[in-house]
Amino acid sequence: MICHPGLVGDDVPGLAFFRHPTPTLGWLQTNHGRPHPADPATLFARIAFYHRTTAEAEATPPVPGSPLAVDDAALGAYPLSHGVSMATGVAMDHLEAIRSLVQDAGVTHPWAEHTLLRAAFESACTALWLIGPDDAGERRHRRLRQVWNDADESRKARTKHNVERPSGRTRDEIEASILALAPDERSVSHWTYLDVVRGAALHIGQQPDFFELVWRAQSGLAHGKSWATLAMLEREEATGASDGEVSIRLTTSVEQLAPAAAMTLNIVRRAWALSETRGRSTGEERISPPADGATVLPTVTS
Repeated sequence: MICHPGLVGDDVPGLAFFRHPTPTLGWLQTNHGRPHPADPATLFARIAFYHRTTAEAEATPPVPGSPLAVDDAALGAYPLSHGVSMATGVAMDHLEAIRSLVQDAGVTHPWAEHTLLRAAFESACTALWLIGPDDAGERRHRRLRQVWNDADESRKARTKHNVERPSGRTRDEIEASILALAPDERSVSHWTYLDVVRGAALHIGQQPDFFELVWRAQSGLAHGKSWATLAMLEREEATGASDGEVSIRLTTSVEQLAPAAAMTLNIVRRAWALSETRGRSTGEERISPPADGATVLPTVTS
């Protein structure tokens, strides 16, 4: 995995390998010949800290009259703040699962942790994509795109089991209720994670192509794609060559997981920062995110 400076936080350990990608076929691979600069335990301590302090905390509603409160009121049954909170919670849940596997259980798997990372990355990007735009109409439009997609996925699942909606509302009624909240005439029926991932990059000062690369790499590993497996995983020859064939052992190291995990944590923290900024009254200072979109991880003792 490669990682751009600034996004992962300068004080996160184990990232020096990933700061200078090369345009070769092995550009996604770690250069394991260089010395490891620090212990990734610091990163895991921070994941545990943020998960512990947010998982059981009660959500603080936006201040009345704040931009986020106005968004919530305009969206009726589909508050923007709820969508952002759910997405950051899902991201942190998956990051904590990775930490538990690697740090508590002391195991890594070739593909499984990357599946968790993919889900964490997608959810973190969703939160930032929702709360990121300065324009209120765009924030509401994105939230309704997410809600429409959720309703459509629910409909598809129910048709396989002939299950009625608990609310008793028809598909047309639900779609009409969503469209009635739309801030303009744009369609709300289009949603893809590609749009979400690329869009989120712009709200943290990164290139959409880079975010898409990270997402595709994790997705490729989650689905066992050959290109991602051969490009990303550590491998060593397990047996000698026989009739032109070589058996290899594939593994994932903590050093490979740390950069994408650190990225995801900082995307979540950026979404939190924007949520607090948009959820406070004008003039009330709580958080002043860095201009370049990067977030600096505070010191957390393990």
